[in-house]
Amino acid sequence: MDYINRLTLNIHQGKSALECLQTDWRNLLLKISTPSLEQDWRWNFILADQVFGSRYTVISIYDNKELIAAFPLEEKKITRLGIPFRCLSNLTDDKLLDLSDALIHPDWKDKPILQVIKRHLASTKFDLIEFSEFTSRSSVAELPNDGWRFELANHQNAYTLCSSPDDLKSLSKKHIKNIERLSAKAEAELGNIQLEILLGNQIKKSDIDDLVDIENSGWKAASGTSIYASNTQNFYESAIQELSATNDAYIIFLKAADKRISCALAFKAKNRLFLHKIAYRDETKEFDREILCY
Repeated sequence: MDYINRLTLNIHQGKSALECLQTDWRNLLLKISTPSLEQDWRWNFILADQVFGSRYTVISIYDNKELIAAFPLEEKKITRLGIPFRCLSNLTDDKLLDLSDALIHPDWKDKPILQVIKRHLASTKFDLIEFSEFTSRSSVAELPNDGWRFELANHQNAYTLCSSPDDLKSLSKKHIKNIERLSAKAEAELGNIQLEILLGNQIKKSDIDDLVDIENSGWKAASGTSIYASNTQNFYESAIQELSATNDAYIIFLKAADKRISCALAFKAKNRLFLHKIAYRDETKEFDREILCY
């Protein structure tokens, strides 16, 4: 394991750190075959700029001059048994996200990278590091844990391949029949049903306002989790603007008689589309969700 000795680890904080890592970060992301939204440099920069500030922390690991791993984390002060600790943990924010992910070079997924972090941590101002809320598809979940305890998030993620019409055959006949029944009923009661897909620079401020209005019209407003109620519209507007530059931001509306009745906010990472927000008006919720996702 002599290669471990040639690795260098650094801890960076704030958005200025991300600016320094930008080129290396983007080059590493290109090597990951199935990246997630949480690994996108632009997404992380907006989080550092608008949400976490100086608490946003990145552990970077280099093999000579090549970045092989980056762990986006948050600096926290916690207390255990009355003893204060300086801690690094996953990025979590009740208003925005409860999942995060690291970037790991594919050639290093089976290497003891966590041991490098553990060895280096003793010489820093931090007392401990916590990893939790990683999904089973996360890069971190694939690493040898070397005695570390991981808490994997128990999130049910449904996905469907859609590179060709044949991929829809994975849906059951009963499921498709139910959607067709709902579509026919919606047309009879609400008028002509259409799907409106806005991509990248097609998205205007008025479209974002409509998305926010639809999402705030139902139960999410009452629970305080809608974009409007949680006061996160600036964040999402920034994310849409940044990812639209490469056509990686989508707003999808379901329309009835030319009125937008439901919507989805989605972001693309390479060949996968992540439905980040799905919303519908309460008066039409019987139809919206199933038809929109289909």
